[in-house]
Amino acid sequence: MVLPDEIRSARQEGEVQPALAWLDTDEYNNDDGADLLADICHDFETTEADVDVARLLLSRGVDANYCEEGDGWTLLHAASSFSRNEYGRKLIAALIGAGADVNARANPAYSYSTPLGALLENTASLPDPDVLNHYLETATLLLRAGASLDACYNANGNFSAE
Repeated sequence: MVLPDEIRSARQEGEVQPALAWLDTDEYNNDDGADLLADICHDFETTEADVDVARLLLSRGVDANYCEEGDGWTLLHAASSFSRNEYGRKLIAALIGAGADVNARANPAYSYSTPLGALLENTASLPDPDVLNHYLETATLLLRAGASLDACYNANGNFSAE
C-alpha cells in the first residue's frame, strides 16, 4: 500500500479536500484506501471530516476488519484505542455499521485482546471527567454492538472487562 505522503500530511493537518480529490482518481485502490482509513483510526484528534472520509472509504469497499500488520490489530482496535472525542465514537460506529468485528482478537503480544479491551486500557490514566464520559459512551456503543465483556484483556485473553 502506498498512501501518498501529501495526502497523509494534508489529512493530519485537517485538510480533507486533497484526500477526497485523490479518492476520485484512478491512482486510488482499496488497499490505499485501507491505509488512509488506518491513518484516520490511529489519530487522537478525529474530526467530523475524518468520519466523512471514513464513511466514504467504507462505502467504497474498504474492509472494516482490515489488519494493517496482520497481527489481529484491526481498524476497530485502533479506533477504540485512539478515540478521545465524539467523532472518534462516530468513527467506531461507522466501522461497526460496515461490519467490523467487535470481538476481533489481537495477537497475544498486545495486553488487550479485543477492541473493548483496547478502549479500557486507556481509561485508567485519564482523570478528565469529560474524556471518561466519552469512554463510557464508547464502551456502551461496543457492548450494544455485541462486544463481549469476557476474555477481552490480557495477553491470553483471560481477564474480563469487569
